[in-house]
Amino acid sequence: SFVVYNSVNSEEVFRIWGNGSVNAKGIYAQQFKVKAQFGDYYWPDYVFNDDYVLMELSQLKSFINENQHLPNVPSKDEVAMEGVDLGEMTTVLLQKIEELTLYIIKQDEQIKELKNEMNILKEDQNIQK
Repeated sequence: SFVVYNSVNSEEVFRIWGNGSVNAKGIYAQQFKVKAQFGDYYWPDYVFNDDYVLMELSQLKSFINENQHLPNVPSKDEVAMEGVDLGEMTTVLLQKIEELTLYIIKQDEQIKELKNEMNILKEDQNIQK
């Protein structure tokens, strides 16, 4: 392995192992790119497929109340013990954003439908007067 030490206190600050693993105290970069392997996970555009089943909000609420985190998102304890794969987490977060978008679209359609029904009821009420 290759090791870099702090010149002031001889503390190890950076190490590269022969298998490609890197350990560092901090990484500062203007750009950081993660290339996903797409082995155990893949880009979540499948959320927009017609056959994708979006969890009902009541089920989601129950899951959150019971587990204190979103489905398919690691808990704070899991992250503390195992860390986070940035490529995988980016994919999971995009999935959640796409699901939120679908929930918003669905709610917007429901609001429009309710407004339309309300206007019809108002018109019927005005006709009866």
